[in-house]
Amino acid sequence: MHNKKLKYCMGNYDQYVKTRLELEENQMKRFHWEQDQIAHTKNRIARFGYGSAKLARQAQSKEKTLQKMMASGLTGRVVSDKTLSFYFPPCGKIPPPAIMVQNVSFKYTKNGPCIYNNLEFGIDLDTRVALLGLNGAGKSTLL
Repeated sequence: MHNKKLKYCMGNYDQYVKTRLELEENQMKRFHWEQDQIAHTKNRIARFGYGSAKLARQAQSKEKTLQKMMASGLTGRVVSDKTLSFYFPPCGKIPPPAIMVQNVSFKYTKNGPCIYNNLEFGIDLDTRVALLGLNGAGKSTLL
């Protein structure tokens, strides 16, 4: 998502970054070229507007060309992404247990087998947990 538009990119992240930088560079070049053209056209209109009838017609023609250019839509200025910074202050020492589970029982259906029955355990900040079991044993359900 960039500039309120969703764009799909093929390839990996490095290719995305390269492609995006190229597109932004092209957009910036086109924007500057259009702005130069507008300034040049306005300058010519200002110079020719008060001359002879032939020069006045040229100025009117340039004015129409400028209006068509503006009506067809101009390339927008390149907008850089906003950056976000997060700061999470240290929370200090949390007394154990950080997570406490007591009397947990679970079964998928009313008449089905009990996956957990009166499960009790505690986890503190220094605990390492590994969930092992067969497929369908309820590891993800516990989480």
